[in-house]
Amino acid sequence: MRRVSRIGLTLSLLVVLVVGSAVASAEATQGHVPQKLHHNRTFFLAAGKTRTFKVSYREALKFGRAKYSGRVVILRACRPRKPCADFTKVHVVSKGSCYGGSDFCARVRNDNRSGTQAVGLRVSATTKLPPPGPYG
Repeated sequence: MRRVSRIGLTLSLLVVLVVGSAVASAEATQGHVPQKLHHNRTFFLAAGKTRTFKVSYREALKFGRAKYSGRVVILRACRPRKPCADFTKVHVVSKGSCYGGSDFCARVRNDNRSGTQAVGLRVSATTKLPPPGPYG
């Protein structure tokens, strides 16, 4: 019968522990949903117009203690067919939750003169889910 050395026994025990912890952590993370949910939409705003754009929060009002936020990004692109818009004349008038908290609304004004290109906007609504726990 062959004797097992102390080093060999320690290494095999270490391998079993590492593999077991990796499997346990994979099973634990498999059931969790992502911590942030995003919903993005792209809009175009014509010159001289003011409009309100609405993007719904994903999984809105389904979790207690969830945080909601949003942002507006002006897409700086210019095509050769019309005069380019002056992006410094595009203003976000207001932004925040609307329609009872289930949507993100942004009111944007384009002060460029008529005849210039429309301005692209990307409006994003983000839902930050609470950590899993007994109070969720």
